[in-house]
Amino acid sequence: MKIKEINIYGNGPVEFNDRSLDPFKPSEPSGPGDVPTLECIVAIDICESAAIVRRFGDHFFRNMFDQLTSMITNIARDHPHRVVKDRGDGFLLSFDRCEHAVRAMILLLRTLRDWNASQEISRQLDIRIGVDYGPVLKKKDDPKDRCGAIVVRATRIEGLKDSDFSPPVSLPEKNRLLVSHAIYEVLKNVENGPPCKKLGLAKLKGFEGQLIEIYVVTWF
Repeated sequence: MKIKEINIYGNGPVEFNDRSLDPFKPSEPSGPGDVPTLECIVAIDICESAAIVRRFGDHFFRNMFDQLTSMITNIARDHPHRVVKDRGDGFLLSFDRCEHAVRAMILLLRTLRDWNASQEISRQLDIRIGVDYGPVLKKKDDPKDRCGAIVVRATRIEGLKDSDFSPPVSLPEKNRLLVSHAIYEVLKNVENGPPCKKLGLAKLKGFEGQLIEIYVVTWF
C-alpha cells in the first residue's frame, strides 16, 4: 500500500511504499491521551555492550556510556530535535526533519571516530544507527517516549545482519548509519543532501512476510 504525506521540505509528496505494512497502525496498544505525530526516529546501539560489561565491568561501561551521552547531547543541541531517550545500552531520538536527523548522526559518527583515535583499542566505543520516518505515538505519561511500528522498525534497521538481506550483503559491523526507503525519498530531494547507497531488500524481525528497502549513508 502507498500512503502519501506532505513532504516536510516542500518538494511534493513523499510516498511510503511498505507493501502490506500499515505504518499508521501502532505496534502496541495506545493509551488514553497518547498523541499521534509524524517524526523521524533514530535508534542508536552500542556494539557488543554485553561483552564490554563482562570483560571490563559495569563501571567501565557506564563511563563509556556517559561519554557517548555527552557527544549526543552536544550534537542534538545544535540540530532541532524533539527527544533524546536513554535506553540503557543505547538511545532513541526523534526529529521533525529527516535531514536534521541524518546530519546529526553523521556528525556523531565523525565525533566518535576522532575520539576513538585518541583512545586505546580496549577503550574505543563503536555504535550502530538505524533511522526511519513515519507516524508514531507520543506517550502522554512520558513525553520522551515514543511507540509504534516506526519506532520498532528503526530499532530493527539498526540491528540488521548480512543474512537479513535478500540476497545477502556485506554490511559494516560497526559505526554504520542505515536508513529506510522513506528517509531516502526525502534526502534525495535535499540540495547537497547526505549521500545514500542502496543496499537491497531486508526482512525485519516482527515484520515477517515483508521486505524493506534499506540504504547506507556515507558519513566518512
